[in-house]
Amino acid sequence: MCGFCKDCMKETETKLYHSELILNTKNISKSEGLGSKVELCLECYEKMVISEQIEYWKVHILEEKNRSVR
Repeated sequence: MCGFCKDCMKETETKLYHSELILNTKNISKSEGLGSKVELCLECYEKMVISEQIEYWKVHILEEKNRSVR
C-alpha cells in the first residue's frame, strides 16, 4: 500500500496500524478492542509494534511481581 505516513510525514509504502486500544467499546463499527487505523511507513510501523510489545511486557512483569509479593 502506498500512502502518507502519519508519524514521519513521508510519502512512501505504508501499513495500517491501530491508533489506540478501546477495551470497553459500545460502538460495533470498530474492530473489537481496536480503535481507528492510521497509515505508517514500514519503519514507523515497526517502531510502534516494538514499543507496544515493550509496554505490554512491562505491565505483565509488574503484574507478576505484584502477585508474587502477596
